Amino acid sequence: MANVHLIGNAHLDPVWLWQWQEGYAEIKATFRSALDRLRDFPDFVFTCACAAYYKWIEENEPAMFAEIQERVQEGRWVIVGGWWIQPDCNLPSGSALAIITAISARVMSASGRNEPSG
Repeated sequence: MANVHLIGNAHLDPVWLWQWQEGYAEIKATFRSALDRLRDFPDFVFTCACAAYYKWIEENEPAMFAEIQERVQEGRWVIVGGWWIQPDCNLPSGSALAIITAISARVMSASGRNEPSG
């Protein structure tokens, strides 16, 4: 019998038709839910991209941010992607995508967070 591996992921788009407060509330609720699953299921792994989410949580929910950092150190919360926020890829330019990637990497590195791994 084959093994099936599932990894929890959140694809949030807080700037698409949402007010900032609503988008932030969804991010916070999603992160809280992920942390609860990580507590309840020792083999669970969660991934989420977007440097902005981590910055917002760090600034507004320091206890949650510390808990996320612990899960990152355990290898159970994996930062993937590498963009500041979910990009609009319908009409992108290569240079715009490169700039947003560079900015995100700089922000993540400057604040001591892991570089994205995906």
